[in-house]
Amino acid sequence: MLPFILQVENCGFQMPPMEKWLIILWLGGDWTLQGNITTGADAHAIAFNADGTNAYVTNQGAGTVSVIDVATHSVSNTIMVGSKPNGIAIKQ
Repeated sequence: MLPFILQVENCGFQMPPMEKWLIILWLGGDWTLQGNITTGADAHAIAFNADGTNAYVTNQGAGTVSVIDVATHSVSNTIMVGSKPNGIAIKQ
């Protein structure tokens, strides 16, 4: 499987399969890499809360969900969820 990019407003998130990180890219005309955020093993799916302030990344290999603060580009919380979380949806 190839990495994919999900475009959300002025940023994109790329999660390579079987890796432990999430790359943040800004669309500033040239897609310059702005930094990496370390998540759990095998980052798999991503969802955003309604106001776009947090991203939630399922980590299949770690059995966790990483909560990403979009403004600070950092993991604000790691939630243990059990074996191999797959998709994710946010109910607000």
